[in-house]
Amino acid sequence: MALGMRDLSASDLPTAAQMRVSTITHFRAIDRQPALVFPPQRHRDFLREVYSWLELPRTFGEAAAVALPETSAVKVVHSAEMNFATIKVSAIGADCVDRVRDAMNAERKAGAEAIYLRLPLASPRLPHRESPRNARSSGCPLPV
Repeated sequence: MALGMRDLSASDLPTAAQMRVSTITHFRAIDRQPALVFPPQRHRDFLREVYSWLELPRTFGEAAAVALPETSAVKVVHSAEMNFATIKVSAIGADCVDRVRDAMNAERKAGAEAIYLRLPLASPRLPHRESPRNARSSGCPLPV
């Protein structure tokens, strides 16, 4: 998927008095081939609606307990100009939760007002948690 934004001036918008406004002005799916994805249970209804609206053929699978490689592939990009960060996980390893937690904490300390987390929904290894209450017991700090 690819999201894009065209140049807009916040002062030109009727919502300019609001503290923060996000606008997606166009969307284009890059890959329309059928795919198996593993989103968290609590996001499935929403994603099912979005995929249907976009006419993207997606099947939801159940997360599997599989052996993980030792290390994850995590990339962090901080935009000082826009004051946000993106954390992209392209491969999930045993250290994924710790690395994402560390990156989120570092970005908070750096003053990021928004942190976008990109996770590979096509991976059955994606760490899930059922509710914020059991986040500590599952070891997963991610709001997934």
